[in-house]
Amino acid sequence: MRKYAVILLNGTAITSAAYIDEGTIYLPIGVVCKGLGYQINWIQGNVPGEESGFVNYMGKTYMEADLFSEIFGMVVDYSSGAQQMTLNTIAGNNITIQTEERDLEGKEFIIHLKYPKISGLNNEASEKKINAVFEKAASDAETQGLNIGTDLANSGYLGPQILVTDLNYIVKYNQNSLLSIILYNYQYAGGAHGTTAQSSYTFDLNTGKELKLGDLLNENTNYTSCINSLIRHDIDERIEAGELVELTRFTTIGENPPYYLFNDSFVFYFQQYEYFPYAAGIQEFAIKFSALKNKFTKEYEFLSK
Repeated sequence: MRKYAVILLNGTAITSAAYIDEGTIYLPIGVVCKGLGYQINWIQGNVPGEESGFVNYMGKTYMEADLFSEIFGMVVDYSSGAQQMTLNTIAGNNITIQTEERDLEGKEFIIHLKYPKISGLNNEASEKKINAVFEKAASDAETQGLNIGTDLANSGYLGPQILVTDLNYIVKYNQNSLLSIILYNYQYAGGAHGTTAQSSYTFDLNTGKELKLGDLLNENTNYTSCINSLIRHDIDERIEAGELVELTRFTTIGENPPYYLFNDSFVFYFQQYEYFPYAAGIQEFAIKFSALKNKFTKEYEFLSK
């Protein structure tokens, strides 16, 4: 059964409503983008399926609310009691993020690399330090792809398939002098399917330092136990709902877990096959800053507020 919600865009109601279908919230692309000051150009063709986050409903194209948050850098919140959807623009860091691209192609392989390069920081040394991290990640992905081809050729298993390396990225958090970016490293070495490894990087733009979880949260607060419990609860709920199968039981995130920042949350994730089947993909678990309110280090406690 579909439900509807009023949309408040930066505090002002817009003319079209959001609709909720089986728990997923969809927003009208044209009206929202116009309210944000974007010009929309429509190209005749098919609307992507629901698996892509888009649907066509009552003659309009809608997109999942979470995608608006990701693409346009907005805080998106839904109040079921008020039947109201609020979208608020976030003031981002005053930096520029460009996409660097590099392509290599041989008889038996294709390598396509896209990775970020930032500019506009007042601290040139910090800027170079951050960009060096992304450049190394791209070089490592390239080397991995080339080595896979060499290893397969040496073993005699290299068949007629074209081996593929594809590196891409998404900016997840870019505010409060903090930057969180995730990289997707897809490698296809023949067979039924390839594999994707996700990596994430969170930087303090004032210093250029890459922040581990322990830089943001105070080790004296036993934050690990709290996070473990919240993730365990989320896994159990997904299993009970029939959405997930657990191959190896999750117990702890460990001392230095991969994570990134997104809106008002930490997001923890597990690689393919780490705890769940390949079909489950990379499973992610968001924990709001407010759930860890008294566990931040003094320097970053503003996040919980």
